[in-house]
Amino acid sequence: MPGTAVPERPAAQFREWMKHHGIEDVSEAVAARTTMLWAHLHGLVGLEIEGNVGSMGIDPAALYETELEGFVRSL
Repeated sequence: MPGTAVPERPAAQFREWMKHHGIEDVSEAVAARTTMLWAHLHGLVGLEIEGNVGSMGIDPAALYETELEGFVRSL
């Protein structure tokens, strides 16, 4: 959701990870949202690779587009 803060525990973990990798120009919220998008897309790819999406008769491209559109809208 737009403007939603990252809960302190994951925010602290993302700050530590970014500090360790010298990432200074990205907020914890952006890092968390990007990681969640990655996780969602990774899940879709896994379902597609295993044939789950195709066996349902669903076009995986439509799922990817929907996921990305939702992500963009949430910005």
